[in-house]
Amino acid sequence: MGILKRIFGIGKAEANAAIDKLEDPVKMTEQGIKELKIALQETNESTIKVKAQELKEQTRADKFKREATEWKEKAKKLLTKGEEELAITALNNQENLLKEAGFAQKSADGIQITVDKLSDKSKQIQEAISTAIKDLNSLRARQTASDALNKANKEMDSNNVGSTMDMLKKMKAKVEDTEAINEAHDVLKDSGKTDEDRINELLAEESKTDNNDLLASLKAEMSEEK
Repeated sequence: MGILKRIFGIGKAEANAAIDKLEDPVKMTEQGIKELKIALQETNESTIKVKAQELKEQTRADKFKREATEWKEKAKKLLTKGEEELAITALNNQENLLKEAGFAQKSADGIQITVDKLSDKSKQIQEAISTAIKDLNSLRARQTASDALNKANKEMDSNNVGSTMDMLKKMKAKVEDTEAINEAHDVLKDSGKTDEDRINELLAEESKTDNNDLLASLKAEMSEEK
């Protein structure tokens, strides 16, 4: 029996040690939120930089389109003046600018896709942060309850609590034994009386009652004389 108790005690000690070594979920969640916020900041910064590049390419594309339109108008004016060769040159310039505008627009559109992906990533991170913050309050409450239960379990496993509980049980048993002894004394005392003792006690009580009646009658008579 002693060996079993010792093994059981060792098992409890190891379990408590294992619980103590577990990583604090509240601290881990707080750390996770910090890391998510850093990731969100970095993603937003990247989005701004990429968006700036997209705007730059779009500006170039718009510029080339605008210049191409201007060369087309020049070609029309040159034709009205009979300058066909110069008009062809103007049209060639327009064609080259349209090509440049196409390249710049394609680049801007491709960069915009990256911007959209980064924006989606930022939203996902923000949602993860919001969810983690909501869960954190619940984790804190649950951790507090868990710590309290763990502490209570350790206190219950300690020798002091066990000794105190054993002492209380012994005191209760002692009181019960004392009550039983007193009850036994009363029973034995009553059982030791003879019939003559009981008759004398009864007559003594009746005599006491008669004396009280005589005294009351005398007091009443004295009151009438007054």
